[in-house]
Amino acid sequence: MKYLLYCIACISCLLPQIAFAHVPQYVETNAIAIEDTYAQQVFYGILDNEPHVYTFESKRPFDLSMSLFIPDVPEARTDISALIEATSTNIMFSNQLLGNTHTWTPYRESFTNDMYLYGPTFKEFMPIGTYTITVSAPDNLGPYVLVIGGKDPFFLNDSWETFTTLPKIKKHFFHTSTLSAYTNIFGIIAIVLIVFSCGVIWTGWFIYRKIKT
Repeated sequence: MKYLLYCIACISCLLPQIAFAHVPQYVETNAIAIEDTYAQQVFYGILDNEPHVYTFESKRPFDLSMSLFIPDVPEARTDISALIEATSTNIMFSNQLLGNTHTWTPYRESFTNDMYLYGPTFKEFMPIGTYTITVSAPDNLGPYVLVIGGKDPFFLNDSWETFTTLPKIKKHFFHTSTLSAYTNIFGIIAIVLIVFSCGVIWTGWFIYRKIKT
């Protein structure tokens, strides 16, 4: 029985860490607090008559890189913009990523095989302080993807949260079946890991029964 419990514990620890980098975050509110400023993060949001405001604080100087994407669908909006501002009283900083003046380029995401348009980017070494990122459009309507940090903006973390978030992205961003979230490389990897986990658990149980008998 100890062997079986040990196998389950190992699988639980390893699965969220295998091969991938971040968990996609589906935004369902207009005010978002970014807790980990230094990690790669990807936020999927849909503007609904109001801008989305992200806030974060850094207690040390840091490299900030961010970029905007939109799903490459017929109703795609390329007038999405992001304004980053310092709200600390000891520094003055403001910079804007303007979607309506940028030439958006096609970008294929290899894990889920989705097509995006790659928009404006920002990268700068930032001082200690508190900041806001305001994502908006002229009428504050339309989907967007805000990427903060990282070299590959869609390098996914293989975890349960990713497994449950991808169907929302497929449905609300690309208007496809939620099942299509798994008919790709990510789905194959997830299935392999599930089968592997079941195999390890079954083997452990089989050995345990043999020992007991």
